[in-house]
Amino acid sequence: MGKMRTMNCQPLADLIRKAKGDRSLKQYSLDCGISVSNLSKMMNNKMPYLPGPRTIAKLTLGDAKPQNGVTYTDMMLAAGFQIPETKEGLTVDAALDQVSNGEGEAMFTRMMSYYENIKRYDISPEQTRLEKLAKGIILGHVANESISFSYDDTEVDTEFVPDLRLKLVNNEFDYWWIEVKSYGNSEMSVFQILGIAASVPADKKRKFSIAIDSANLYEKLIDFKDKTSMNANVSIILVDVEKAEIVKEEFIARSKKSAK
Repeated sequence: MGKMRTMNCQPLADLIRKAKGDRSLKQYSLDCGISVSNLSKMMNNKMPYLPGPRTIAKLTLGDAKPQNGVTYTDMMLAAGFQIPETKEGLTVDAALDQVSNGEGEAMFTRMMSYYENIKRYDISPEQTRLEKLAKGIILGHVANESISFSYDDTEVDTEFVPDLRLKLVNNEFDYWWIEVKSYGNSEMSVFQILGIAASVPADKKRKFSIAIDSANLYEKLIDFKDKTSMNANVSIILVDVEKAEIVKEEFIARSKKSAK
């Protein structure tokens, strides 16, 4: 395996260290419910993946009690997330004040869902178009390869639900989850995509693919092959929407129990 890759998000690392304040690392770990090892990596800018909204919530809400005025919004912005106003017309910080006072739990749950399923990724007309076209391209590929499948509509107990879920028959994998993303080519985009993959629970019988339409971004992601700590079957798919075809696909991680 190659050298482990880590992301560079110094502003977020600085905020986490600031939020810890004068507490020991162990105490902040206990307060926010994140392991000492992972918390240390975050504070020292050695994060293998970009933390998601729920991890940031652990760092800033409830018993975490961030010091030095650090807020959930501060960390979300540092991690590259967009901060909208809530549907109730409140700013995020105002809504969180209600939560901290024992109110607005339902509102906060809706906010978290909003962040995770919408605002984490730049939902633009191009993203919507790509998602529709890529789904059709992938399903067409499955049909051309004579792969037997059905749609997987079972409930999943995960924070993240992909765009397309298939049940496969007589295949190396029993399940194939696919997420479609139209992203820029920045380093932050790369780590946000890796963060998506890292948020999916490991399952040796599940394949998780991220379909993208950028050849440059594809190459950047492939550079992480065998250089992450993911113990899961993760592939990157490059689609050409104009030609309506899958250009190429490559695994960047394999479950140790399913790797050949």
